[in-house]
Amino acid sequence: MKTTARLALLALLPVLTAAAADVTGKWIYKQTGRGRTTPVTIVLKAEGGKLTGSVSQPGRGATTEREITSGRVEGRKLSFEVDTEGRGTTTFTGTVDGDTMKLKITRGAAFALGETEVVAKRCPPDCE
Repeated sequence: MKTTARLALLALLPVLTAAAADVTGKWIYKQTGRGRTTPVTIVLKAEGGKLTGSVSQPGRGATTEREITSGRVEGRKLSFEVDTEGRGTTTFTGTVDGDTMKLKITRGAAFALGETEVVAKRCPPDCE
């Protein structure tokens, strides 16, 4: 009987370990460029393997918010894209470990920053 229970648990192990990380919520990282550092906010919502949300950051006089497209989450890995309106697509790929998200951001050729790596932190519930 114990052997059967162990075999059943072993059969479920790949399914349990492949479960998507909890990425739903607000995340913030700092972006440096043009002699200043600005906070970038990522709001994510995961449903199964699908990822939706937005990326926003202060800009020249106003905050720019862009919708996430092609969002996916599988296990601890996630990826999504943001259309930068005429300047190409910015691609975000990375991993989540608890309240820390490591991202590689690849921007279109129109951007001086090109490719960067950042660490985003999950905002606590009382975060604005």
